[in-house]
Amino acid sequence: MGCSRTLSWLWSLWGFYKDLHEKPLEEGETQESRNEDLLVFWCDDWLDLSNLLEAAWRKGCGWGSVRRFFEEALTYPPFLRGVEYWPD
Repeated sequence: MGCSRTLSWLWSLWGFYKDLHEKPLEEGETQESRNEDLLVFWCDDWLDLSNLLEAAWRKGCGWGSVRRFFEEALTYPPFLRGVEYWPD
């Protein structure tokens, strides 16, 4: 996978998380079920995000894009803190 595709997947996965966190609850959806979906993201998809970021670094992809990703991800207000429901 080339740099443009790696970075595209990286931003796409991050966009999925942001959309999941920011979009209003759909009819019949509860905050608990949304938090469960966010938890699934952090347990499953975060590893994919990390692997894509590492792949971009190893390929020497545009550091501007990678730096921009870090700036956005690490300063995004609900970064992990938005998940209030953790199963026992």
